[in-house]
Amino acid sequence: MVVAHATGLDFEKAEIAAGSILGAMRVSAPETAFVPFERAIPNIQQLITRAGTVTGGARIGEIMALTCELKTNGGVLKLAAQLGRAGVSPEQVGLAAKSVVEYVRQHQGPGSVQQLLDALPGFKELVS
Repeated sequence: MVVAHATGLDFEKAEIAAGSILGAMRVSAPETAFVPFERAIPNIQQLITRAGTVTGGARIGEIMALTCELKTNGGVLKLAAQLGRAGVSPEQVGLAAKSVVEYVRQHQGPGSVQQLLDALPGFKELVS
């Protein structure tokens, strides 16, 4: 998995990080901005669900994602704090987010992530 390689996390923690980031992105971004991510990552729903299950149940994972509004730096900090409780450092959160964005760029084209980044300034700052 790309996130494990980029962050040095073991596979399970990398899945949790990727799924949590993707879940927060999905609830924060306009639906059309998230489509390139759905197209590039075939098991995206499983990653999001697994992250929610590990962090306290699928429903709780969705609720936690809602509190991580990635339009603001505060939402990004909440996401980092949640992932910190799962053993992912703030630096690894940034590396995981960057690797997810880069993966989609490589598989969907250079402009594929711009709409999402423009809609989520807090997240954009994290991956810059």
